[in-house]
Amino acid sequence: TREQIQVFSFGVFLLSALVSGALVALAEEVLFRGVVPEVIRRAFGASSVFLAGCLSSLAYACIHVLAAPVGVDVDVTPWSGLGVVLASTAPLGTPSDYWDSFSALFLLGLGLCIVRYATGSLMWCLGLHAAFVTSIRVFKELTLRDSFNDYAYLAGGSDHFIGILVAGWLLMLIAAAGVYLSRGQIRSLRPTPLLSRRSDVT
Repeated sequence: TREQIQVFSFGVFLLSALVSGALVALAEEVLFRGVVPEVIRRAFGASSVFLAGCLSSLAYACIHVLAAPVGVDVDVTPWSGLGVVLASTAPLGTPSDYWDSFSALFLLGLGLCIVRYATGSLMWCLGLHAAFVTSIRVFKELTLRDSFNDYAYLAGGSDHFIGILVAGWLLMLIAAAGVYLSRGQIRSLRPTPLLSRRSDVT
């Protein structure tokens, strides 16, 4: 029946959202919460946790506002790929178009860095990131965007989802995490191996 087909189609979509969310989380967490922060910490010292978190989160936000240029150059040369990469950085020159999404993405990256160092493991980051990406896909699939709504500005200028509202929630969560950590709930923020367990932190 039609209802069964709709249920099956949504099930397939949900499965694809979960898989894509997990893959995106794996790639981005290993890079932006694993490799990049550890490289920065080794370059500036083991105590540069805050610097590593901020710089890796800045890179994370920048990557997400890049946009591939529209159209294909018919005159393909050995340098065409480099031209596409450079053209994709054009949005960085107009920060007023996406400052809300950029701010939210920076806070998301910073929050995940806090989770990484507070737990000593990427596993929590992977789970949270995968859930975040999956929820975005599901939300966009089940809702319609109203650009003329009085509250449309709360959605992001980049992807029309991650914006001021998301940034506000992330800011509150980071503040709560800061209060939690300041009360000595964890004993150390020493670097630990990727995908390590909580018991590795002493």
